[in-house]
Amino acid sequence: MASTGAAANAVIIIGAVLLLCSLHIDAKPRYNDVDNCGKCKHKCPRAPPHSERTCKNGKCGTKCKRGWLDCDQKKANGCEVDVKSLKTDVKNCGSCGNVCPVPLSNQFGTGLATCTKGVCGHTLTCATGFADCDGDPSNGCELDVKSNVNNCGSCGSVCPTGQLGTGAPTCTDGVCGLASTCAKDFEDCDSDPSNGCESDVRSDVKNCGSCGTVCPVPLSNQYGTGAATCTRGVCGYTLTCAKNFADCDGDPSNGCEIDLVGVSSGPDHCGSCDNACPASKNSTAWAYCNDGVCTFECNFFLGLGNCDNDYSNGCETYLLNNVNNCGACGQVCTTPPKGQIACSGGGCAGNCVKGFYENCDGNPNNGCETLVWSDVNHCGSCGNVCPSPPNATPSCSSNACKFTCKAGFSDCDLVASNGCEVQGVCPL
Repeated sequence: MASTGAAANAVIIIGAVLLLCSLHIDAKPRYNDVDNCGKCKHKCPRAPPHSERTCKNGKCGTKCKRGWLDCDQKKANGCEVDVKSLKTDVKNCGSCGNVCPVPLSNQFGTGLATCTKGVCGHTLTCATGFADCDGDPSNGCELDVKSNVNNCGSCGSVCPTGQLGTGAPTCTDGVCGLASTCAKDFEDCDSDPSNGCESDVRSDVKNCGSCGTVCPVPLSNQYGTGAATCTRGVCGYTLTCAKNFADCDGDPSNGCEIDLVGVSSGPDHCGSCDNACPASKNSTAWAYCNDGVCTFECNFFLGLGNCDNDYSNGCETYLLNNVNNCGACGQVCTTPPKGQIACSGGGCAGNCVKGFYENCDGNPNNGCETLVWSDVNHCGSCGNVCPSPPNATPSCSSNACKFTCKAGFSDCDLVASNGCEVQGVCPL
């Protein structure tokens, strides 16, 4: 019974709607109702993608849903463009139908159109030596920057006109130059067209006479200071030497290299560059410069001396074994007590008589004080003490140790180590 009542209610509702539509008293005017557009029961057709149906003045239509646009004006595909895509869509960049131009692509470069935040742009990858300098995508990489004097090597790099010379700027392999002839005595040494023929090769110490000829700078130190010069295209230098120093070899690299008064400078420049000390009289002597004055000196390593002060015969005295000139002229060796006079290696030394007297206490003042011929504590040589065998008294005779048996004892086996081993006399 309940279902029968529900069906009856539905019939009543439908009838009421039809009645209201026919009487034009429905909730929505028939001209704007998509289900009763222009007349009752006239439903507007299904809307295309991303759009919704409309009824205006009794005519069906469509409109885009929020966030969508109909850019191609084709009803079949509805509102095909997402508003968000306008920021990146190169065919609808920022607004419908705004197509971003595609750059020219050829052997000089390739490119793509871009849309960024709704603004058209483009990317270009240019071949080596070419560039897009005018920003116009329609002509691509239009400039050869290898040879364009207004865009040499890169866009906007203008080759300047030179100075101190004539001619026009050039661009070769992307590098600016000058098709110029420099004025006399001027050269373009730095290859910089902005300053033209910048070097006066008559006086430029870095380009003296020609580009790249660098004049050497003299050594400057505590012995002197100097500067390089270029005069009429020829290198030179100036040097101001300290006192007693001079530049004798004309080489700027070692500056004021000679000490005119010192021994270390040698005899070739004594007091002045041109004053060379004369050669020594013979091979036993050599010349040197002492405080700017030439002096001769005997060859110390040969042990020779000029004891007669006559350089005509050179260094005539051998100082290593001369007792009257031992180690130096006039150094006389004295004879030690009980010894012999001697000079050895340039030093005085007393020689004792071998086998008789020796210097056993090491005191040179008392000479050869010990008679080793008969001293039991220095028998034959210093420090050789004669042993004391049992029952015997030691002695030294003719540089040899001996012993004598004490009273009542005899040495019967003649063995020195056991001394006088028998009490009494030796048995027969």
